[in-house]
Formats: sequence, C-alpha cells, structure tokens
Amino acid sequence: MQLIDDARTLVKAVRGSANLSGRLRKIQKARGWKCLSPILDVATRWLSLHAMLKRFVEMADHWTFLALTGDLDSTGVKADVLLPRHMATLKDVVKALDPVADFVRLGEGDRYTTLSMIPVLYLRCLKATEVAHTDHTALREFKSVLKSHLQFRLDYLVNDVNLALAAAALDPDFGHLQFVGPAVRQLVCISAAPRMLTSNI
Repeated sequence: MQLIDDARTLVKAVRGSANLSGRLRKIQKARGWKCLSPILDVATRWLSLHAMLKRFVEMADHWTFLALTGDLDSTGVKADVLLPRHMATLKDVVKALDPVADFVRLGEGDRYTTLSMIPVLYLRCLKATEVAHTDHTALREFKSVLKSHLQFRLDYLVNDVNLALAAAALDPDFGHLQFVGPAVRQLVCISAAPRMLTSNI
C-alpha cells in the first residue's frame, strides 16, 4: 500500500537523521507536546507494522509542523501522506490491524484459556477485514490483502481446530503433551507447517 510505504519512508528519514530527530524534539518541547519517537516496523511482523502506523498517526500534528517549517524539504519525502484524508486512511488501517495485534499478543500466552480463545481472536481478525461501502479503494485493497494473508496462514484455526490445538499443545513453549510419541509429533508438525509460512503485506 503506497500510503504505508510513504509513512515508512518518512519514519526512516527522521530516524536516520540526527538533525531531523533533533528538530522534531525541539518542536515537541516548544509546542508542549509529548516527546514521541517514530517507530520503524519489521517487514515480516504485523505487530510491528501496527505499532509503526499507530505511532505515526498519533504524531500527525508533529509531522505536519515539521513539514511546514521546511525541515523535510531536503529529504525528498512525499508530504502528501500528511494530508488529512490520507491520515484518516491510515487510522482505518490501524483499526483493521488492531485485532491482529491482539491476536499476536494473546496468542503468545501459554495457558489453555489462551489456546481456547485463539479461534475466536482469529474470527475477530477476519471481521476487521470486511469491506464497508464507505471504504475507498486503498483501504479496500489493504483489507483484501490482509484477509488473504490471514486465511492462507491461519484458516485452519477454524476449519481444522483439532490440528490447531494439537500443534499448539505439542509446541515446546507449551509442553502440555510431552508424553506423545515422536512420530505423532512429527505428523502434526508436517500437517501444520505449510500454514505457518511467513508472508508480507
């Protein structure tokens, strides 16, 4: 999504420049704003994308003031991403990613109560990717890509719940079923592995 790429470019430019980072801190202090630092995502992790965009939107006024003072002119960064309509789109993207972030955080738990919630959390993720008639093209495309990635990697959580729970229970981080023989462990891992492939948005 071009807006995400533009936001990422701006974050990289500021984080990679001591001068721009210093200017940002001075502006924040002068305006009485909370001193926030931009967060850069890791391409293969949805949780970090969520963190980057959430902070980016939170700093909307900070970015705009930095642009108005001309500090971004030498970077070649497109300031279009700071337009209100584009910021509104990024807010909607963050909203779509909120359930995914919850899924990742809660899915790292090691209790049976957490395991039993995983299919429910996954369905919440899918619900957030439903396209509304008010969504414009960029947001529709993002939701479509997000939904396809979620389904490719995680659809077995609702279509093959026994496999999902077995794979989780056999994971060394859980260790609830250590008495199961190596052959059974291997069979479950082989069945689950294709669905665990990492992919980017």
